[in-house]
Amino acid sequence: MAMPLPLSFLAYFIGVGFPFVVLPAVEACRDGRSPLIAYPAIWGLLTQAMSVGATMPIYWLVFILSRGRGLSKGAGSTNTRGTITQAHAEAIVFGVLIGAIVPSISMLILNDPTITAIWQPYPIYVSLAHALHLFFRPPSQHPQSGYLTIRTLYLGCFIIASSVHISTIWPIKNDLAAIKSMFLPSLIPLNVSDVSLQTLDFLKWDFVLGFVSTALATLWFAQDWIQLFKMVVWYTMAIPLVGFGAAVMGVVLWREQFLINHIHR
Repeated sequence: MAMPLPLSFLAYFIGVGFPFVVLPAVEACRDGRSPLIAYPAIWGLLTQAMSVGATMPIYWLVFILSRGRGLSKGAGSTNTRGTITQAHAEAIVFGVLIGAIVPSISMLILNDPTITAIWQPYPIYVSLAHALHLFFRPPSQHPQSGYLTIRTLYLGCFIIASSVHISTIWPIKNDLAAIKSMFLPSLIPLNVSDVSLQTLDFLKWDFVLGFVSTALATLWFAQDWIQLFKMVVWYTMAIPLVGFGAAVMGVVLWREQFLINHIHR
């Protein structure tokens, strides 16, 4: 039996929503980052309390105003600013896997109200798993660059998010009405008594606002007009083909390469 449409869209949202969990976790661990983005659990809990669509624009505004490119002046030495230690990189992967992916899969598979309630504070689970991993593998013992681990994490997120998008869009690729029904929120208030349709429309607005703000914020990573143009072209082509989540992960994959090249220059 097919899942109800709101649950189906929620599964899609979670499957492509890696940027909302992974990027704040990574940016919080960069050498030289602002204290305002140092606690991703707080931002994560805000997405649960206020919604992703309301929280992510605020997060990215704070990120940009705090000079979050990772290369600006701030704490950290000139040679390491923007880097992430191997210990922190491994802790990020462990935290996301144990604190976000496992609970989310459990919630979707079991579809039980109790499990859903347990899932709600998942940002705390991510933070606790992250801290536990750092306890056993502290940065003082593993200070080398975690660049390859972060790139592997980003690539894994890209593959999963694109796979979820393609598997969702492929069965309805020739049905424009079905695609619009699946992804586009209503521009006018719904005059329906069906709570599930109201929930679906809320989720779609949450999805659109969260991802549009994230995609726009990543344009700030461009160092010149040529890079900006290439990023716009990438988003224009990638979003329909591999989805918002994979498109964003593609941009941050490029950015990570740029950061490491800048540091080693």
